[in-house]
Amino acid sequence: MPIRTPEIASLFGALESGAFTDGNPMSAHLLRVMTMQRNRLITKPQVLFNLIWPTYDTSEVNGGAYAGFAPLVWTRITLPITVEKFPGHTRANVRLSGVFSSGHEMLFQVATRAVPFRANARSSDDNVISVTGTGSTQDLSIDGVQMIPGTREYFELWVRGFATAQAGATGTFGSPNSGDLEAMGADYVQDADSLTWFATGSGSLSWAEGGHYVEITDGSGNVVVPGREIVAVLTQGIGSGGQLVVGRPYSPSEVTRGLVAGNYAIYKLPEWALFNFMSYSQARTV
Repeated sequence: MPIRTPEIASLFGALESGAFTDGNPMSAHLLRVMTMQRNRLITKPQVLFNLIWPTYDTSEVNGGAYAGFAPLVWTRITLPITVEKFPGHTRANVRLSGVFSSGHEMLFQVATRAVPFRANARSSDDNVISVTGTGSTQDLSIDGVQMIPGTREYFELWVRGFATAQAGATGTFGSPNSGDLEAMGADYVQDADSLTWFATGSGSLSWAEGGHYVEITDGSGNVVVPGREIVAVLTQGIGSGGQLVVGRPYSPSEVTRGLVAGNYAIYKLPEWALFNFMSYSQARTV
């Protein structure tokens, strides 16, 4: 019976029955020693996975690292990482190292079979890591993430950013980064005034490729409709204006409020660049 087989004998540290020839005499001392060795083996911490990205660039998201932006809603940034583990290990310690944009707050959520992804997860939850970036290397840790007691578990990594109020760079992505709202629909914001936005796919970086979100504000600068990530920029067929296409649709009431408020502003999303994501199980007592 292999140690990874989720049966009673393996779960509670019994002997490896496949190591013995049926009917042959065995030393009682040897059996006790083997039992002690097996119990010690399955109680020791175990590296579950260790992902490394050896190069990263803090100034350019596409600089060769595993890097991206943190949208204002939870977004999964790894596929499920399936791991084989010793039975009975039910807690894991997680380590995350990388560079996070200076002054920007973001959350990382570690999801498992025991604690699946939660859209309403908060910074105080046991499987959530909170970080405010410094622009330099930072090491994050969270201990005691729950796992199922069986022999197979999976891990996912999710990220969520918060509003930064850092205005988009007009010299890089086009101008202006704020203005009067001319039209608004379920998935777009439109400015019909003369502007120089770069369209998605034009060969120049647009507000979409640069990682930005758009907020709808009133005349006093108060946020009326929360930010939405910009996923495309359209400039054809709108005269001298353009459309900002958003990834998360507006509700009918938000469209109404936005048209009444009449202003928009474009801001930078938080950025992250990872070079290590790993986990190991906590020691188990038998």
